[in-house]
Order: sequence, then C-alpha cells, then structure tokens
Amino acid sequence: MESLEDRTVPAVIFTVNTLQDTVDNNPGDGEAKDANGDTSLRAALMEGNAGGENTITVKFAQFLTGTISLGSVLPRLTKNYTVMGPGSANLTVSRDPMAARFRIFDIFQGETCSIQGLTISGGDETGSGGAIENGGNLTLIGCKILYNRADIHGGAVWNAGGNLTVADCWVYDNQADGSGGAFWNSLSGTLNIVSGCKISSNGAGYGGGIFITSGTCTVRDASEITGNYASATGGGVCVYGGTFTMTGGKLEDNFSDVDGGGIYNESGTSSLTGVSIQRNTASTNGGGFYVSGGSITFDSCTISGNTATTGPGGFRKAPGTYVAINCTITDEIVQIP
Repeated sequence: MESLEDRTVPAVIFTVNTLQDTVDNNPGDGEAKDANGDTSLRAALMEGNAGGENTITVKFAQFLTGTISLGSVLPRLTKNYTVMGPGSANLTVSRDPMAARFRIFDIFQGETCSIQGLTISGGDETGSGGAIENGGNLTLIGCKILYNRADIHGGAVWNAGGNLTVADCWVYDNQADGSGGAFWNSLSGTLNIVSGCKISSNGAGYGGGIFITSGTCTVRDASEITGNYASATGGGVCVYGGTFTMTGGKLEDNFSDVDGGGIYNESGTSSLTGVSIQRNTASTNGGGFYVSGGSITFDSCTISGNTATTGPGGFRKAPGTYVAINCTITDEIVQIP
C-alpha cells in the first residue's frame, strides 16, 4: 500500500531585513515584500496573518541593528508567532514619538506566541496595555520593556485573561495612570515572572510594579521587584483578588504615597517565601506590607528597614490575616483587630 501524502501545513519563516516600517505589497502571496522588495516587521506580520499557515517564525537579518520606528499600530498577532530578535541590546521596536498613540504588540485570544530578544519601548495607549495586550499564550524571553505608558492599566503589559510567562526580562520605567505600572493581571489570567526578571522604577496609582485583580501571579528564580512607585497603595505589588506567590528574590526600595510600600493586600491570597523585603516606604502605614483583607503569609523572609511616615513598617487591619513563619523581622508590626 502506498503511503499517504503528508499534507501537514509547514511552518513559515520570514526574515526581516529593513528597519523601515513599510507595508506588505501583496498580502497573501507568501512573500512578505514591500514595494522595494524588502521584508519589514510590519510586512512579515501582515503576510503571516493573511496566509494559510498557522505557525509563523519572524527572524531578523544578522546585520540588522538599530530601531524600528513604528508610525502606526502593528497588526494583531492572530496566528502562532515566534518573533526571534537578535538581542535586546541590538534591536528596538518603538512607537515613533510623533505618531498617534498606540501599543506595540497585541496577542489575539487563544494564539500561542513568543517574543524574544527585543527592546519594546515608547508604547502610549489610551486604554490599557501600553506596550503589550495579551489575550493568548505569550512568552517573553530576554526582552527589555521600557518607557511605555497607559491611560488606564498596565503601563507595560495588560494580561487580559491570557497565559503570560516573562523570563529574563527587564521591565523598567513604565507608567499607568490607573493600576499596574509594569503588569496588570486581570480576567483570571496567569502571569509567571521567572529566570531573574527585574521589575524596576515603574509607577501607577495602585501597584507600581504589579497589580492583580484576579487569576494568579507567580514570581520566582531570584526575580526582583525594586524601586517602583504607587501614588495610592502597593508600591511594589497590589493584590485586589486572585493569588500572588513570590519565592526568593527581592521586594525592595518600593514606595507608596499611602499604604503598603512593598506589598498591599486588599483581598485574595499572597504568599512570600525566602524573599528579601527591605527598605520599602509608605507615607501612611505599612512600609513593608499592609494587609486589609484576604491573607498574606511570609515564610523564611527578611522584613527589615521598612518605614512609614505616620505608622509602622508592617501593618495588618481586620479582616485581613497575617502569618509569619521562620522570618527575620526587625520592623514594628501593628495589628488592629
């Protein structure tokens, strides 16, 4: 008997060879060429979305370094994409500061994508997700996400019910007017921050680094949440629902203009194990932590050198619950029934 013909649709690879933000001259022809015969990032995504293949790899020519300055929002990623940058020090994808306001990447619900080795900057979104909105399954590896902002939530990334893994990334100086200067996790999304990520110098009203309203957020592998700012509560992390877990790493030097310089727990469950919680500050109460609802557990943590202008370094207010196991604590902890 003759073997059946293999009709598996092959993966497609496009190689970007220009920094210009040009469009695909003929979407659907399989070429991803602009009018000059070059392949831009925009053309590659346009062709990937238009073609019949569901798995697309976007690479960059070896000589290509510098900045891709976008004049308008990139096409939404509606297929399974792997975008393989040459390293965040070598290539930046940025919104042209003279262009209208938009985010950089948008991952469609249900798609599985990976973005590697890029700097993503300059996103400026009127809604949420200054640099990235993720409704699918997204992995960010070895990226820098810098200088993005959103009018509402998620200055860098809005994880909108998706599955998001962030590995070996630096998320720096992103801003949101509402919640989550770096990350806003909502709609029961799953956020994993791993492999030594650094989340630093981000700012928002609530949750200067991370804001969790539902779902789960896990931080591990010596990742750091440092130097973030909230004009209200939760300089480093603000938990308003769901589950936050941090294992190892640092929660240090964050600031809140009200309560909870390091972490603020309004509801939901927080668990920190082996974390250094030091030198966080708040203008009112709970320089290191403030729990007003839900529960927070510290296991084998160091809680030291946290300060609050008008209150203690650590603060629990009923009905919130607070447990510390095998911790080194030098801060004053106040509990109000």
